[in-house]
Amino acid sequence: GMLRALEWLENVPTDHRVNESEAAHVAGMSVSQFKRKMQQELGQTFHERREQMREEACLSALLNGSKSIKEIAIDLGFRVPSNFIRWFRKNHRQTPAEFRRDHLLQ
Repeated sequence: GMLRALEWLENVPTDHRVNESEAAHVAGMSVSQFKRKMQQELGQTFHERREQMREEACLSALLNGSKSIKEIAIDLGFRVPSNFIRWFRKNHRQTPAEFRRDHLLQ
């Protein structure tokens, strides 16, 4: 059930749009059952979990890779790099380039 859906979700590329009904289907549950189980077992909604995964992929790419900011934005599903930069700044109060520079110097 839920474990299968979470494993599936971990393997869906971050730029691929997925929704709760797809995950619920993989888990073999109704959407309402899936929502309830997500909250009970993870303390997160589907959207919160997906955003957490996107955030983790983002930070990993910025700190461990050689991809440009534009390439990272596209990999994360942002069609326009400025939208990625805005999203990142909202969460980190700096641009992805500033974050990369600050954390790679440490």
